[in-house]
Amino acid sequence: MRAKSLLATAGLVLALTSSFASADTLSSTELKKLAPGRYNVDVMGGMISMVVTLYPNGRMAGTAKGQNDSGTWSVRGQQMCVSWSKWLGGSSHCSSLDKQGGTLQGSSFTIKHI
Repeated sequence: MRAKSLLATAGLVLALTSSFASADTLSSTELKKLAPGRYNVDVMGGMISMVVTLYPNGRMAGTAKGQNDSGTWSVRGQQMCVSWSKWLGGSSHCSSLDKQGGTLQGSSFTIKHI
């Protein structure tokens, strides 16, 4: 239950994403090239760490705090949007991703390819 609460909090933060793009923001073409891929995702400064696998067909799977979920991902403009089946109440959350060294930075999360 605590994991659900933390993930719900993360969802609220993701809902407050900014739509402003910086010079290092991934383009829609670059975002689409993230799949197939497996990533470590740290949400809210590492309060929640998860492993997420993106598939080219728009599906995704994730594990956080010993719990699994699946959902969909898509690209809208220069933003990546995710919708989990259970986590975040199934609602869609979008964010642009900025390149920062070997990581990608979203509004309240960091992604690193593994």
